[in-house]
Amino acid sequence: MKIIGFVGMPASGKTEAANVARALGIPVIHMGDVVRAEVKAKGLKITEKNVGKVANEIREREGMGAVAIRCFPYIKNADSKIVVIDGIRGVAEAEVYRKVFGEQFTLIAIHAPQKARFEWAMARKREDDIENRKSFLQKDERERSWGLPEAMKIADFSIDNVYTLEEFRQRVKNTIESITEDLSHIIATISAPIHPTELIENVETAIKNIFPDALLQLEKDGGNRLVGKASLQRLQELLRNQKIRDTARMELFKSRTGNGIEFVLNKQVAYIGKLNFGEDSLGGIYISIETEDVEKLIDWLTLRSEK
Repeated sequence: MKIIGFVGMPASGKTEAANVARALGIPVIHMGDVVRAEVKAKGLKITEKNVGKVANEIREREGMGAVAIRCFPYIKNADSKIVVIDGIRGVAEAEVYRKVFGEQFTLIAIHAPQKARFEWAMARKREDDIENRKSFLQKDERERSWGLPEAMKIADFSIDNVYTLEEFRQRVKNTIESITEDLSHIIATISAPIHPTELIENVETAIKNIFPDALLQLEKDGGNRLVGKASLQRLQELLRNQKIRDTARMELFKSRTGNGIEFVLNKQVAYIGKLNFGEDSLGGIYISIETEDVEKLIDWLTLRSEK
């Protein structure tokens, strides 16, 4: 199951992003609905003040990740391979989803200027929304206290909501499609020369760390090398690491050929389960991937940023 979470300051565009997901046929769970249900259960009116008070009580009583945990039954009942979570409001909530879903959880931060957010909040007139600038700033401060800025910092990537509504929707759509598109059927061809000082099993380990399902064989023509084919799933997981994604996209675009991409991974770095592009003193792991749509493949491997 893939989980896509939206995080952002109040009225930044999270619900609009969720509407795009819903239009794509993806079920959406609004974390705020969990809190609003608790407000109703207490016999209180749905107002910004009451919702904020109850949200604080839940977190103080059950922990900062409590609202995320309360969403699990809704996720299960969605009975879908892809679910969108709207309204992550703190780093603890993001960590709850990351712990349970691992690499299948993608966090998207939505950024919008404070002035625009205030205007949008006043215009939408939601029953639990702000009444004036003072309550708007109070809501901002409350959600900051839950660790919202920290959650935005650890997002897998961001979308800036500073464009027209249609442009914003298209950027959200592009992002969701790049996350959910499955190109795991595409196969990589692998070749790694074995230096005279290397053990074959060490080279095999380096390859298997990046391509666990690689079917390898030893070729001796023109020098020993391990060759084989493998799926791209683990490579995708490693490339989507935030720390190397931008570098990876640049390297992969430089590696384009007429009908795919060809690139080299550092063998010694791969041996410890990490990625670095380029050869080392013992040679590299040479990767060739054929596809009709190179840009789509690179987007799938690394996730296209929609700044």
